[in-house]
Amino acid sequence: MTLFHSLNPLEIQSWKDLYTPLKTLCQTNKQEAGAAFEQFCKAYYLFESTVKDQYKNVWQGREAPLQVLRQLNLGIAEHGRDLILEDKEGLFSLVQCKFKTDQDEILSW
Repeated sequence: MTLFHSLNPLEIQSWKDLYTPLKTLCQTNKQEAGAAFEQFCKAYYLFESTVKDQYKNVWQGREAPLQVLRQLNLGIAEHGRDLILEDKEGLFSLVQCKFKTDQDEILSW
C-alpha cells in the first residue's frame, strides 16, 4: 500500500496536508513518494472541479490501452510520461508529474 492509499481524503484539506507526508516519505523512499504523487496527479485530473469535465480518460503509467499507445506512437516503456489524458474531443496530452521537496526549486529540463 502506498502513502497515497493510506491517506484519508477527508483529512486532506490543503496542499500542506499532502505535501508534508510526501516530503517525509521522500527522505526515505523517493520512488514511493514519486508514485504517490503520480496517483495524486491522476486523482486531480479526475476529481478537481475546474478540470474534471475536460477529460474523458486519464491513464497512469501502463494503464493506457495498447491501442492508445500505438495511436500516439508510444512504446510500452514510460520514458518521461506519467499520465496520458484524453480530452472530450479525443485529443491527447502527456503529463510528467514531478514532486519536489523544495517548492522554490526551478525544474530543469
